[in-house]
Amino acid sequence: LCICAERSALVKLREVSFPWEVLAVHITTDSPQYVTPGTLCRELLSEYLNPSTPIIMSTNNSEVKSIVATLESLYPFPPLYARVSRSDVENYASSISSRVIVFDNTISNLISVVQHKIEQSGNLSSPDRLYPIEYGAAILFQDGHIISSLHVVALEYGSTIDAVCMLFDSLIQYSEKSRPLLLVHCDQYGVVHAPFAPARVGLSRMGFDYVHVAVIQRNGNEFGVIRTTVKDLVPGVPNTFDSVDCLSETGFSG
Repeated sequence: LCICAERSALVKLREVSFPWEVLAVHITTDSPQYVTPGTLCRELLSEYLNPSTPIIMSTNNSEVKSIVATLESLYPFPPLYARVSRSDVENYASSISSRVIVFDNTISNLISVVQHKIEQSGNLSSPDRLYPIEYGAAILFQDGHIISSLHVVALEYGSTIDAVCMLFDSLIQYSEKSRPLLLVHCDQYGVVHAPFAPARVGLSRMGFDYVHVAVIQRNGNEFGVIRTTVKDLVPGVPNTFDSVDCLSETGFSG
């Protein structure tokens, strides 16, 4: 396993005494084309840095201009519980759940499907339960078929397989029969979460950019559930198989 430069830099920050503030992240490469941070690095950066932090991407090729994007433009809808302590996360989740407004009946139905699956699993009452939050996911297809799954928890959380990734095989197989329309990823409290980094890039790479995804948009003390798309969740993900300017059409500044 490797660890990217961006994550290595975050680890180095532990050597710096608090308080500190990251003013910008500079990413450079000896490649002829600039490289954007991958989704895992974007997710980890979003857990530590201000969403408006500029990400500056450059190359040693003098003919290629550096580009600048904010962290929130590269990783919209970051994890809701990223900066909440383990001891507080269930109370926080319950608080959000009481304030969530869902006007989309199709999303509400899929949330119910996932919550029922979590309840039926017995994980919430298991003495071997490792983490306070249980995640599940469901996908609705054009013909009305629904597939659902739960995350598979490992003692090392980084080895946990998230609920959306658990659906990949079924998604690929059933998409040959019917078009997937909507993905919902939520926890036992019914709080909707955008897919985590591995699922975002996986869905995009498999050609499901068009699929709608339920996400939470905060407005003051209220949390509304809206739809976005897989494509909007992975803006400018670098294509490692060619040297295309992967951010040229996303409106980032040069």
